[in-house]
Amino acid sequence: MARLLTDWGNPFLGDGIVSLSSRICATSSLQQDLLRAFDVGNTAVQRFITERVTSSNVPFFNPLPAHKLLTYSTKEKPQSKSKSNAQAVQDDRQLFTKLAIMAKHREVNARELVEYQLGSVPWAIANADGTRVSTVKSKLLMELEKDTPLLETVPGQGAILVDGMALLQSITTIPATFGELSTLIFDRLITTMAKFAAVRVDFVCDQYPELSIKGQERASSSTKNVPLRLQAERSEQPTPRQWKRYLSDGQNKMTLISFISRDWRASETLPKKLKCGQKVILTVKKDCFQFTAPAPGTSLFTVAAVPELTCSHEEADTRLLLHAAHVIFKTRRQQRARLVDINAIAEALGSSTCRAFIGVHSFSGCDSASAFVGKGKRAGLELVKKTAQACETMQHLGQDFSLSNDLEKSCEAFTCLLYGDSSTRDVGSVRYNMLCKNTTTPQRMPPSSAALRQPFKKGKLSSCCLVARPPARTRNRIARWKRLATGHRWNILTGIE
Repeated sequence: MARLLTDWGNPFLGDGIVSLSSRICATSSLQQDLLRAFDVGNTAVQRFITERVTSSNVPFFNPLPAHKLLTYSTKEKPQSKSKSNAQAVQDDRQLFTKLAIMAKHREVNARELVEYQLGSVPWAIANADGTRVSTVKSKLLMELEKDTPLLETVPGQGAILVDGMALLQSITTIPATFGELSTLIFDRLITTMAKFAAVRVDFVCDQYPELSIKGQERASSSTKNVPLRLQAERSEQPTPRQWKRYLSDGQNKMTLISFISRDWRASETLPKKLKCGQKVILTVKKDCFQFTAPAPGTSLFTVAAVPELTCSHEEADTRLLLHAAHVIFKTRRQQRARLVDINAIAEALGSSTCRAFIGVHSFSGCDSASAFVGKGKRAGLELVKKTAQACETMQHLGQDFSLSNDLEKSCEAFTCLLYGDSSTRDVGSVRYNMLCKNTTTPQRMPPSSAALRQPFKKGKLSSCCLVARPPARTRNRIARWKRLATGHRWNILTGIE
């Protein structure tokens, strides 16, 4: 029994309900139905006896009503795009019905009408179920590297920075055990280092705190793949067959990285693959460790902590910037890996565009802010490159936590430019002009001024959190952000520390 729990994982470690056979964690709604299943069944039996056995109120052979309780095999239906379109059509029909009734008793001013959000949700920034509109963030990197030549090798004595979670996601054939998986990851790092003539490779991983600015995005991802809770503890422990489900849980990934660190430390075969002078850097939660060739007389890695790289950043995308003076970013498009020189991109963009980059990323749609339907990140970046006014607005977006009316109006003007209208700074006028042309849909119109306030505030918060990151050794970053935001029209919710 002890060996079984070790190989399959202990289902009693977490707070929720875990399936013994599939290791799938029950969602809150599934837990509720599982816990009340016995009572529901018992009540149904008593009703059956009362209505059909001891009396004849209901014919005995009538069909039994289904209770439709959730089980582990119940699959959630994904949100259909046709549902959003049908809801938009329904909103339009209801709107024009109301307008026809109103027009009989009062004068209807169409220009004033478009100042309001004419639908059940703001269609420009929300789906039919009220969730935010997502966008493809990788398009921004593709746009940045378009005019910059790729590198074939790393500059002398350089380092390769590898996004650890991206590497895990790219593995197509999963080894049979966690020990073999650990060896495979190390071999890939050594191969990458040799391919690009580097002397150091940094395996940088994300962190998954309970309170996170990416909480909404991760919650949305977890509904697509029900999480599979399994702790990696032993080298001989089998890897899960449902790999995508396993990686959909943040705690699984953190325990996996911790296991890889322990496995590398105890291995006597992996150190033989590392040449003299080569280094492998591994991040484990907030800590960072350096693996070098064994010392004379030993067969294990020489492992040393790197305190200057201790970091509380959640995302490897920002954390890896601490890991090298000359930044070389190794990324992957489908199965084609490439090296992108960030310094060369920065020189090509110019200092003004670089300072506006975080604002563009946050305002055009990120993990915490909704994107604009039909307006991707490329459009925002091109606008910043060509228009000085737009560039200045995005620069100010992440400077501090103050919510000034002038900056809000500037973001509204930026939205007007984003929708191709440079004649006004009022989104109401843009909406009216597009309505008069009768060549667009509600989703393609900009949001109203009131609806635009939420993307502005979320984009502002996201930009400030990225720009005003605390130093690497500052532990309570939430307290720092709260202190910086106090007194600037932000509502501090109780219970969020």
